[in-house]
Amino acid sequence: MESFIVFNLTMLWFVIIAVSILLLRVVRYHRARFDFVTEQSKVPELEIGETVPDFEAHTLEGESVNLAHFAERAVVFVFLSPTCGFCDLVLPKLARLKPITQTPAGVSLILVSNANADKTRKWLAKLASQNDLSVDWDVLITSRYGSFENTYNPRGYHPYYVLINNQGLVQSRGNPQGDEWGKVERYWEGKTDTIKPLTHYYH
Repeated sequence: MESFIVFNLTMLWFVIIAVSILLLRVVRYHRARFDFVTEQSKVPELEIGETVPDFEAHTLEGESVNLAHFAERAVVFVFLSPTCGFCDLVLPKLARLKPITQTPAGVSLILVSNANADKTRKWLAKLASQNDLSVDWDVLITSRYGSFENTYNPRGYHPYYVLINNQGLVQSRGNPQGDEWGKVERYWEGKTDTIKPLTHYYH
């Protein structure tokens, strides 16, 4: 009987130690994640009114694309990732807006994925099936740490957008679920005359 109690106590201590180690790792992970997000929030974004730099990306078919392809026309780049749950929620909203951005707003809505072409196609097809979407998306592919992503979306947030006017200047940028994006939507829908440039934060 005594040996049985000793065995159970020993096993209990093993469990306590194992759980303690696991909790310590979880705490360290979340602390590291918090520190990373804090540091990322300090990285400067493109300034409102700034002339956007050139970039290089590829279409789903592998064609090389740079800023010159969008010369003298307004364009909104929406940075997404197939591994981003919030991006799944944003895409149906973008599908509703795409006809409005083209006519009458005259803005090219371009999805920018940090996954390869095959993964991006499968992700878009899955969301199209789940949400009954029938949209011919314009998509660019860039690596997660590529110059396009690092320059236009330096904090690495997903989803994230950069709206550029037909003069190549940053007109708005931030979270496509935030207040500033709402102002952009209302402008495209003809509910307001201008997009007032403000300091933008990722909400």
